[in-house]
Amino acid sequence: MASDLLNLGTQSVLTAQRQLTTTGHNISNANTEGYSRQSVIQGTSDPRQFGGQTYGMGVHVENVRRSWDQFAVKELNMATTQMNFRNESLSNLDLLSGMLSSVASKKIPENLNDWFDSVKTLADTPNDIGARTVVLEKADLIRQTMNNFHESMRQQADTANKKLDMGIERVNQLAVEIRDTHRLMQERQGHTLI
Repeated sequence: MASDLLNLGTQSVLTAQRQLTTTGHNISNANTEGYSRQSVIQGTSDPRQFGGQTYGMGVHVENVRRSWDQFAVKELNMATTQMNFRNESLSNLDLLSGMLSSVASKKIPENLNDWFDSVKTLADTPNDIGARTVVLEKADLIRQTMNNFHESMRQQADTANKKLDMGIERVNQLAVEIRDTHRLMQERQGHTLI
C-alpha cells in the first residue's frame, strides 16, 4: 500500500513536471514564427481493486497536443478541396475543348456540306450511278467521322467514371476507418469506466 502511495505521488510529480516543461517550451518559442502552442492532456490512471475497495491511481500524461486555429485549418481544407475540384473540372473541360476543336469534330460539318453538295448533284442528275455512289461514300465518311468522335467522347466519359469510382472507393475506405476508430474509442471508454 505504501509503494502504491509512493507511485501515485511520483506519477503526479512527473505529470506536473511534464506540464512545466511544456509551458517552458511554449514560453521559449513564443516569438518563433510558425510555432503553435502545446498543451499537456492529462488522464486518470486506471483504478485498482484492493480488499473489495476501488482506489484511484492518480494521473498520467495522455498526450501533448499542439494548438492551432481550427477555423483557419477548416478554411484551408475547404479551399484546398475547392481548388482540387476546380483543377479537375478545368482538366476535364480542357480535354473536352480539345476534342471539340479537333480535326475530327471539324470534319463533321465539312463532310456534311460535301454530302449535301453530292445530294444536290444527285437531285440534278438522278439517273447518274456515279452521283449515287458519291452520295453513299460521303454518307459513309460522315458515319466514320461521327463514330470516331463518339468513341473519343465515350473514352473520356469512361475515364471520368473511373475517377469517380476511385473517389467513391476512397470515401468508403475512409468511412470504414472512421467507423473502426469510433468503435475502438467506445471500447476504450468502456474499459476506463470499469
